[in-house]
Amino acid sequence: MQYLIFLAAALILILFPPIAAAQEIQFSTYQELARVVTNMQTGNTSALITLQSGSPNDIILPENLRELVIDDSIINSFFLTSKTKCLPGVADESCLLINIQRDPSWPGINAIHEGARIVGDSAIDHVNAAFGVDATFHSIYIHSELDAIPGIANPGTVTVAYTMPTRSSGSMYEKIFPVFAEKIKNSGGFHIAASEIIKYPDSSVSFVAIGVGSEVFMQVIVDRSYVTDHAQTLFPITLLGVTELETSRYFDDGFYPLNSLLQVIILGSTQDSEYYKPDLLQVEIVDGAPIPSSLEIPGWIIEQRDNITDAKYLFGLDKVAYSEDVSISFAVPDDLKEMLVGDQTLTYWPWILFAIIPIAGVIVLAYILKKRI
Repeated sequence: MQYLIFLAAALILILFPPIAAAQEIQFSTYQELARVVTNMQTGNTSALITLQSGSPNDIILPENLRELVIDDSIINSFFLTSKTKCLPGVADESCLLINIQRDPSWPGINAIHEGARIVGDSAIDHVNAAFGVDATFHSIYIHSELDAIPGIANPGTVTVAYTMPTRSSGSMYEKIFPVFAEKIKNSGGFHIAASEIIKYPDSSVSFVAIGVGSEVFMQVIVDRSYVTDHAQTLFPITLLGVTELETSRYFDDGFYPLNSLLQVIILGSTQDSEYYKPDLLQVEIVDGAPIPSSLEIPGWIIEQRDNITDAKYLFGLDKVAYSEDVSISFAVPDDLKEMLVGDQTLTYWPWILFAIIPIAGVIVLAYILKKRI
């Protein structure tokens, strides 16, 4: 994970260099991110709200729980989710997963299972107590190169899975929401949209804490996967299940243009897709990356690669974006309309959701953490 921090810190200077602006650009450790991923052929759609921070002043964990994943701890991270099927062999139960770096002194499968179980059991009571749950041991999963996530889960990672009776999104959100600082709880923002998403029966709620040196990177993730009708115009805020998206009053003391972001990933688009509706920001291409000339103007930055369109909406000086105003309309050439995009059904193992948050958000957080480490 450490190398990702330094890499991301370098990328921020490429993606978002100093920009002439009437207001001084600031960054905060707390971020709110909305993401919609949709396959324009199949209609498979995933909508996520991610609230994240690397500061113990924003997301507050008991000190004994923080110590489990910081410094040189053998525990890389833990993950609590209402989503079922979190690992192979887990079906109709909610999960609490503890990810452990395999100890070189564990020479074989039996030793790995025994050692990982001892480490997991030493931590499970702390996690259960912190969130008011009662997860019990289920199984141990050893990661291979096929399911590796650079910096988080690699072939040396072992996951100890604990399960509990299935919890609804609302019930899990009630368990997790108290970790937020009062200033965040009382400032509105994207967590208002999150509180609407959890009302859907096909939604889920997750919490992840990842050790990054002497810091803990934490995320609360509310997501929903469903099928929507194909349309030439996408209204991403509507796809989130709300009519408007308001930035948090947490940021009212300054100008934080990269701390509240809306991202749309469109699978099945092509290099020939023509986007004719978005309010595109004026950009310059620097080392292949589009750089907005101003961060004060609301609008879209759109990149296309292979069969994927990556669109990021920046709020600029606005505090709220309305569904009817924030849309993406596009046309696809007739000879390409039947193109399929493999089996992109948007089914993720829930514990890796934190690996797919908008890159701009990761970069900003990494920059903050690097300055503090």
